Amino acid sequence: MGFESKWFIMWLRTVGKLFVHGVLFTVLFGVLVVCWAFLTLVLVSIGYLLGLAVGLGLLFLAVGYINKAVASFLWGIEAAASAWYHFFHGLVLFFALVGVNLVFVLLPFYMFGDVVLQVVVVVWGVFLDGVVGREVAGWFRRPVGAPSEEYVGE
Repeated sequence: MGFESKWFIMWLRTVGKLFVHGVLFTVLFGVLVVCWAFLTLVLVSIGYLLGLAVGLGLLFLAVGYINKAVASFLWGIEAAASAWYHFFHGLVLFFALVGVNLVFVLLPFYMFGDVVLQVVVVVWGVFLDGVVGREVAGWFRRPVGAPSEEYVGE
């Protein structure tokens, strides 16, 4: 087994893990959005703007926790245990995914009517979600040797 084949196997494993990251995140996020919609509906009916702000805050917090769990499971990326880190992790990830999916998934999906191309675009979108999820999780990585609970950042 030569150097090229080892590199190819590592590359293939990484691409597969990115795809699995995207699938896991997409499925968990889909379940989260359904639950979040009902919760936010109740919060908004109680307190209009305050309910919406609390609902969005809970969405960002949950997105951060979900991505941290998936990144920890697949990549071994450990993040700080602070809720603020998860909130900002979710905030950054949410807007990064919105930007990436608008350009690379939604525009081609609606511009081209071919069903086969639409399936390819959805698969490409899941892969991109995995790439973005791993990168954002890396940005919020806890430094090696820093205690998990006490770490509050630099």
